Amino acid sequence: MDLNSLNLTPERRKRLELDLNDLYEDYTDTMGRLQKEAGNSVSGLVWDGESQELIKQEINRYADAANKLASDYYSSVRDLWAQYGETDMPEYNPPTITADRAVWQMEGGFNNTDFMGLRYKDVIPDENGIMHNRAGKSIDELWPTFTDEEQAFGYVQNLIQTVGRLTMQRAVANDPTKPRWARVPRGAKTCAFCLMLASRGFAYLSEDAAGRQMQYHADCDCDIVPSWGSAKLKDYDPDKYYEMYQAAEAAAGENGDWHDALAQLRRIYHDDVKDGVLETSKPWPDDVIQISGKVWSHIFDGHGPSTRIPKKTHFPDEWSEEEVKWAVRETICNPDEEPSTSPDGVLQRRRKEYKGEIIEVYLKIRRNTHGKFAVQSAYPITGQERSRRGI
Repeated sequence: MDLNSLNLTPERRKRLELDLNDLYEDYTDTMGRLQKEAGNSVSGLVWDGESQELIKQEINRYADAANKLASDYYSSVRDLWAQYGETDMPEYNPPTITADRAVWQMEGGFNNTDFMGLRYKDVIPDENGIMHNRAGKSIDELWPTFTDEEQAFGYVQNLIQTVGRLTMQRAVANDPTKPRWARVPRGAKTCAFCLMLASRGFAYLSEDAAGRQMQYHADCDCDIVPSWGSAKLKDYDPDKYYEMYQAAEAAAGENGDWHDALAQLRRIYHDDVKDGVLETSKPWPDDVIQISGKVWSHIFDGHGPSTRIPKKTHFPDEWSEEEVKWAVRETICNPDEEPSTSPDGVLQRRRKEYKGEIIEVYLKIRRNTHGKFAVQSAYPITGQERSRRGI
């Protein structure tokens, strides 16, 4: 019997899944707290103007904690499978992943430089502090300089997550039982790229650890979860992901590649992925200038979700920034009625109902717009205003 394909009775599998779900929930909760704690601690040191050496020491301390947390989780999952599978697992060596290794991963090593052939072990000094590469390059050169507390907070949170993933990756690769593993996104939504890779379920083997499935973008929230047989993880539905990706592949056509499939996935399932793309139902009108960043800021400052300004309406709190922008663009591109234009042709209002809200966009031709309308503002119309206008 292969140790990575243990056969359990339905009753044993059910009990195992309950324990596995508890373990994973505890692991992600603890890792999430560790990320926040590390980010707060390091950003506080940056705020206080502490030395880069002290900041790095603090990061190393939290990275070691993340390495231990991930190693313990891996061992606990492994032990549960051995217990419910009534088998003995051979010994394996838990991996040690340092902050240096995470920085190497996050920065892409020395790729896109004149020293791209260097490997990680080439830039780590030996016990005498000597570098064993002709260029004399050190891992220290890849570490960022932390001068901004917000930048430090985000970078350290990502680093802690990276340490956890690398620990799991190395554990899977080193384990003589050769467990299968899945890429499991955290939270209700993930991005299209991660959904594509998560759609394979617990199908990856250690040999797969060098390909696209081990690529991670900035702020990626995916975990590596090992498995030694058939079991389901709560809130992880690879079958659903696979159906979504298949539909996107079909929409991309026979000549489309995975990039084209992801583009279609973002459009078809825009509400189900973090990087969904909302397209307007009609093209952008030729007589309207595209909305500038300054105007978007004006709209969100005055009418954005969660804003509360006297005598001003606001977009619903549950709407994301992307949804607000789409609703405004859709109102411009495909209003419910002919635009209301002033007698002199300079002012215009466009309206559209969306999710029970009537969106109004106010446009104006200015001296510097060369005869085209420029968006001045956009907002939902109040109930009182609807009654007054007979809308």
